[in-house]
Amino acid sequence: MVNAMAEARPDKDGDRQFDKLVKIGTLAVKEKQVDNQRLDIASNERITRMQTMAKLASARRGNGTNE
Repeated sequence: MVNAMAEARPDKDGDRQFDKLVKIGTLAVKEKQVDNQRLDIASNERITRMQTMAKLASARRGNGTNE
């Protein structure tokens, strides 16, 4: 995509093409950021579930620590 943007011509048609490529690139970056945020949220939820399960298991064994 960067190569295509670098090869865009500076005339009016080239300017329009360049602007389209910049928008596409910007949207691709935003999409990747959203995907990464979604993965982070899912990972954090898994970690929280595992910590909760470990605390419950510890409490059942009688340790009773709430760390």
